[in-house]
Amino acid sequence: MANEEKKIPARLLKGMSEEEKEDFEKSYWASSHVTDKITEVVESMLKESYQSSEKLDNYEKKTAWSEYQADQIGFRRGIKKVLQLLP
Repeated sequence: MANEEKKIPARLLKGMSEEEKEDFEKSYWASSHVTDKITEVVESMLKESYQSSEKLDNYEKKTAWSEYQADQIGFRRGIKKVLQLLP
């Protein structure tokens, strides 16, 4: 998908003047080599969280399993929000 078809999340542009938005947009799309790596790392963190929360070994070692699961779900929810900000 071409950059023109994608939109920068409004949350990233909030509070910027039109000039700042234009500058930011140029930098945002020009930094794909950086954001691609960040996306890769964050997606691996998400995958690790799913794997960790499903391991039987972790279940047997956790005394507060429900709290651990709630923490993992919250972590994944936050990671997904970060991924929404990346191209």
